[in-house]
Amino acid sequence: MYYITQLQRPSFELGKKEGERKGKKEGKKTGISITLSRLIAKKFDTQVRRVSPRLRNLTSEDLIELTENIFGFNSLDSVNEWIKQRKQKTK
Repeated sequence: MYYITQLQRPSFELGKKEGERKGKKEGKKTGISITLSRLIAKKFDTQVRRVSPRLRNLTSEDLIELTENIFGFNSLDSVNEWIKQRKQKTK
């Protein structure tokens, strides 16, 4: 175990809090992505592993929006087109 001096402690605590914040944000995104993959797979009778890779590059906000609107899509192709358009906007 390393010893942290009084001068290092504030920086250490700040780094720790930042790491926790990033971890929570990434965990939330992963959870939404998994749930959305399952919804899409169930709705369009496909396998989750075919859907999941397409969702990886979307932002958390895009994933939430897609989740809210998933029942409005009539085909897997229309979902894929929506994802494609979102990816182009983020570039």
